[in-house]
Order: sequence, then structure tokens, then C-alpha cells
Amino acid sequence: SHGTISGRRTSWVRHITPSFSLASGGKDKGGLDKFNIFDLLVMLFGTIDLWILPALTGGGSGNITFVRLVRLARLSRGLKIVRVLKAFSKLRILVRTVAASFFALFWSMLLMFLLNVGGAIFMCQMLQQSLEDDGLTLELRLWLFRMYGTAGRAFWTMFEFTFSGGWP
Repeated sequence: SHGTISGRRTSWVRHITPSFSLASGGKDKGGLDKFNIFDLLVMLFGTIDLWILPALTGGGSGNITFVRLVRLARLSRGLKIVRVLKAFSKLRILVRTVAASFFALFWSMLLMFLLNVGGAIFMCQMLQQSLEDDGLTLELRLWLFRMYGTAGRAFWTMFEFTFSGGWP
């Protein structure tokens, strides 16, 4: 509907209306906050996409993907309502709890990584003599090399049996 004049006029009104509230800084803020500045930028990009680019390209749409992504990011503005309303207080507590648990998740993942690396190095070192032992069958030595012959292969094997439950 942006291709017709009436569609552009309606869209223009929709883009220009927020600028009046932005210029006043809002009723309770007394100035521009980061969300109002973000809305102003979205409105300016939308106006450029709707009016200026079609005039420069001969009536065709500029089709700027970036502007469309910014419009999509504007939907995150709805999260500001969640922050303000008291009805969502339990949700805010839950979100803060999940955010605080990310540090524990990070440290536990780092610990698991270090244990995997240590186990891989240990297995690689312990099996080096078996790889060179002529008393073992060639098939077994090839399997040992495929699973634990290098540090990378040993790490991958340790990762597999640590997280998949399958012991190779």
C-alpha cells in the first residue's frame, strides 16, 4: 500500500506523529531518553525509505534491508512496557534470575572445557605406547589412533563420550 499516494500519506502520518511527542520529550521525562532517540532514528530512516529514496530512484522502492531490520528491532520497544507495568513483576524477577545464572553457566562450561582438554591430553599421552606396540593388532592400533592419536582427536572423543553418553 506504500506504492499509492493514499498509502504514502497514511504512512507519512504514521511516521511523523511520533516526532511531535519526541520533540516535547514526553510528558513525564522532561527530555529525550534512549528509547525516544531510537524511535526518532527509526522514524527518520522510515521517512527516507518512504519518501526520499523513491524520488531519487525514479519512483521505485529503495528496498533497504537495513531499514526493515531497524523497524523489526523497534518491536523490542514493547519490552519497555513490561519493565513499567506492575503486573509483570514476577516476569521481571524470572528474567533477572535467568540473566544472573549466565555467569554460573559460563564458569561451568569453562570448567567442563578444561576437564575435557585435560582428559584428552592424558588419554593421548597414555596411549602413545599402545600406538607403537607391535603386539597389538593393526586394526586396534588404527582405532586407537582414530580416537586418541592426536590432541584434537582425543578432545573430540572426550567430548563425545562426555556429552553424548556413547563410549567409543
